[in-house]
Amino acid sequence: MAIRFKGKLKNDNLLELADISHYHKIKRNFLDYFFTFCILLFPLYCGLRLLIGPYKGPVSNILFGDIIGLIIVVLLMIIHEYLHAMQFSKNQNVTIWYKGFMMMTYCTEEKNPKSYIKLLLLPNIIIALPIAILTIYLYYTCTQLLFIKVFGLCSCIIILGTINDLSYAIYLIRNFKKIKSVRLNQQNIYYQ
Repeated sequence: MAIRFKGKLKNDNLLELADISHYHKIKRNFLDYFFTFCILLFPLYCGLRLLIGPYKGPVSNILFGDIIGLIIVVLLMIIHEYLHAMQFSKNQNVTIWYKGFMMMTYCTEEKNPKSYIKLLLLPNIIIALPIAILTIYLYYTCTQLLFIKVFGLCSCIIILGTINDLSYAIYLIRNFKKIKSVRLNQQNIYYQ
């Protein structure tokens, strides 16, 4: 498997095209986002409360801590994308791109819905879920530490980053019986 970091995605024409002539574009609806919102609401609330909670140290410490926190978030985003990429077949070309403050893994391989749900959820289970649990724990046990404010910032960014993967996974789970295969084309997911 060739996993390559390609850099900035300036437009969709840089992405390899897949044959989607017999596929339908996944159009997530209110239910997909509603379930996603319900799952993420409490950990996100706890992360925001940690972020805006009281701190009695110098402001310069907060700025330094936030810079360190953002570096950690970028490293976790790279690991997250590599966990997506490693789930494609060995004979596939997998690319990783960034656009704005978002990263994406791209491969046009056709997968069954169960494999694609695993592909979407695995990095979130390994990275975002433990962070969400730790955020909730810290919300109830710790306050007024610089680490807590920085962790609140990191957890909010990581939890918000799961929205796309989670809403697609919920769509696939809700429509599991009618979907035979799934594939990515440009920045959209299609099903057959």
